[in-house]
Amino acid sequence: MYQLCDPHALTLNQMLRLIERTLNKRFIAPKLSRWSRPLVKAAVRYVPGLGRFTQLTPQQVDYLMLPTRHFCQHTTERLAQGGLVCPRFETYFPVLLRFMQAHPEVPSEGMR
Repeated sequence: MYQLCDPHALTLNQMLRLIERTLNKRFIAPKLSRWSRPLVKAAVRYVPGLGRFTQLTPQQVDYLMLPTRHFCQHTTERLAQGGLVCPRFETYFPVLLRFMQAHPEVPSEGMR
């Protein structure tokens, strides 16, 4: 079985720091715990404008707090046989960001 995922995936906090450095901006990223999650979800749901401002839904709060581990050893081994490696996110994110900035007509919704 092959799993397609980043073999060196960043944590959410690491990804935010990379985005901050790339954009030269600072983001507010509150620490979420299992105790604060219900409060954050309620705030996103019921505080007028907060969901729109943060661009979060209550369901995304759950998703962002879900600890994950990805196994892609079979995939990386098979790719290596062909001389291929999965690039680290840090290496292609600036290029991806420049593309997004240069092409605002490309929608941000996922492919359907």
